[in-house]
Amino acid sequence: MDEALTQTIDKALTDGELMDAAANNLRSWLSTERLSDWASRSIEQLINAGEWTEINDRFHKNLAFGTG
Repeated sequence: MDEALTQTIDKALTDGELMDAAANNLRSWLSTERLSDWASRSIEQLINAGEWTEINDRFHKNLAFGTG
């Protein structure tokens, strides 16, 4: 993951704009090799625009999929 993105995420977390869970999930998503380029760019755009409410909404928890 890009160092500038890491610093931006850390600052938003410190400033109280980003939830702990969302920050952890963002880091996980952005560090995976399976993430497509378009998805990575989309997440980076949200971070760079400071869309913390949207990011918190999208990344504050993991969604369970399946029939279990």
